[in-house]
Amino acid sequence: MPHVERTIKHCSNTPNSTTLGSIHLHPEANLVNQRNSHSYSAGKQRHRIFSEIAGAVALQAILNLPFWLLTIRYSIVRPILNADFIVALLAAPFGIAIQIALVILIWLLDAAQSMSFIYHFSSATEFFASFEFAKHLGWRHFVTIEAFVVLFVFSCCLVVAALFMKRVKPRRLVIFCVFTIVTTADIVNGSGAPLMLDSHSLRLPYNIQGSTALNLGIQITQARTGSAKPLAKLDPLPAVNPVRWAEQHPSGSILIILVESWGLNSDPQLADWLRGKLVNPSILSKWRVQNLTVPFRGATTAGELRILCGLSGHYSRLTAAQGQDCLVEKVHKLGFETIAMHGFTGNMFNRISWWPVLGFSKTLFTESIPTITPKCGGSFQGLCDNYMLNLAKSELGPRKLVYLLTLNTHLPLLALPIQQDLIDLCARRGISENVCQLTSQLGAVLSTASNVLLSLKDLPYTIVAGDHSPPFLVNKDRLAFNQALVPMLVLEPN
Repeated sequence: MPHVERTIKHCSNTPNSTTLGSIHLHPEANLVNQRNSHSYSAGKQRHRIFSEIAGAVALQAILNLPFWLLTIRYSIVRPILNADFIVALLAAPFGIAIQIALVILIWLLDAAQSMSFIYHFSSATEFFASFEFAKHLGWRHFVTIEAFVVLFVFSCCLVVAALFMKRVKPRRLVIFCVFTIVTTADIVNGSGAPLMLDSHSLRLPYNIQGSTALNLGIQITQARTGSAKPLAKLDPLPAVNPVRWAEQHPSGSILIILVESWGLNSDPQLADWLRGKLVNPSILSKWRVQNLTVPFRGATTAGELRILCGLSGHYSRLTAAQGQDCLVEKVHKLGFETIAMHGFTGNMFNRISWWPVLGFSKTLFTESIPTITPKCGGSFQGLCDNYMLNLAKSELGPRKLVYLLTLNTHLPLLALPIQQDLIDLCARRGISENVCQLTSQLGAVLSTASNVLLSLKDLPYTIVAGDHSPPFLVNKDRLAFNQALVPMLVLEPN
């Protein structure tokens, strides 16, 4: 190959050339080679960074995915992203088993926080505190096909997340960068409040990121240090004043009925049908009826404090001084016997302990009511509301206040036959079967209350009110009721 040899020889004699083995390269060629090498390395590094960022984002999406999917059907209240998953991602050096355990724990806490809002608890810690009463529930009513579908969704997402976490392991710096970017966006949006739950000045109508662990930590700290919110005094309703009525009628009687899950129907025709079960021409001939709506916040015990004391908050923060200011205690001081009853155990939510603080001189629960009547209700199975309403009738008399907390309409319900006129109304108005079933059972309670009132010789000053909107899981069912107001009927004898 004479031509090649001459070329190489010629190059080797060129001034300022560089020798590479038996081949001599020009400095400009060497510089180009170095630049190409650096460019290749930089490109590879950028590709790696982008891949890790994409991996971290994908992992966050997969871990939040089950909640996104369930939000399509269920009333889940949570931020778009849960910041707690960063802990599971940072745990990669400890093995996939630790990561999976952390993911499950974070999912459970996240679900508990959503369920606390669904069931009207003021906080997740209050929801967790209620677990001590779980032994009183009929859990078989919670075991449904939908529950298994939800479990299947989480199981599938867990498998996908585990496979992904095995293959994708972003560096800690990349994870922190993604977290910082999302947190900054959350703060700029106005949803990065101290509790990372909500804000009244959102630029976009979304809570971008939150932390269940942070919420729980703050709430637990407040509870331990005594800095949790005390009970707040509500504005009185001028139209509702049983104490004044008792002063004006010292030989009269008062009946207060708090109806479980009686929310304000969003459909006016359904609301009228239900109200008509209590307020009928016979009632109107004997009582002056006020049809009111009142704001609500919290679960059933909060509804009790609202109607009996004009207070807002959790019963565990009730003080003896606040009990002295409740209408029950005020009426008791006027010489009335004050009686409270509930067709369930008095240990539920410790009512046996704090009802007397409100001023009740006598309390009746299943432990103290001898009866062989059949039990009613679904998840909270206890004495039938119709039996308890008639028991309230037997306790009423001159200079007596009787308070009844109903039970059987607590969700989930035990399905019962529905009246045909209501079936037709629900069909015309596009009302779901769940809402129609609850409306039917609420109607049965109000109808029995009407019959009890009409059977009395001495007419009591009567208040019948709802405690909170029904805690339906399904979006459509939940939106069938006002989420801020509950109905209240005040019946003053003519």
